[in-house]
Amino acid sequence: MKLRLLACSAILGGVAAVAFAQDIPVPKVMSGIPADKGSWRMEALEVPGAKGDIARSMGPITICQTAAKAVSGDDTPGQADRCRQKLVEDTASRAVIETTCPPPDASTMRSTITRAGPRVYEVSTVVTEGGKTETMRARMTYAGACSAKDAVVSMPKNSPMCQQAAAQMAQMTPDQACKGTSGAQREACVQQMTQVRAQFEQMCK
Repeated sequence: MKLRLLACSAILGGVAAVAFAQDIPVPKVMSGIPADKGSWRMEALEVPGAKGDIARSMGPITICQTAAKAVSGDDTPGQADRCRQKLVEDTASRAVIETTCPPPDASTMRSTITRAGPRVYEVSTVVTEGGKTETMRARMTYAGACSAKDAVVSMPKNSPMCQQAAAQMAQMTPDQACKGTSGAQREACVQQMTQVRAQFEQMCK
């Protein structure tokens, strides 16, 4: 599941990162919305290839920007820190943001954010990387405040991915997973399994 969540980051988290870019002003179209914190519901509308299959298996996801910032911190360097955003169009109904990332993962993104309703936005992103161009579309809805203790990413309990995870959890009870262990080793195993189940319950709601 962890690998699929990372893939989802590339699909929808990348779209969100453009919308929540730190080195440009908050676009006028998002005026009044705390874009860098709070809870955002993300729904994939158009994602090509295998990425689309992953997005559909997760269903609409919710990203807690407050928790994401708490997990990542403000001093962690990475590829995103070297990318440069430019706000090339900025009106009350539409924003266009261009993002350029340097080698070794050189890429360019052009994202168009349009208002689709109160606190609802549609983001269309054209990504060019390695000579290939892909178009992705997502709908973002501001869902209100969240806390640093919430799950960074959560999804519907009835989504295919959560149902698959639930089936795995049912077979991974502490007694089963920690069978054959004893003493401190068993205690550590039970604690780890308890944490895994708590994370699952927090992520699949």
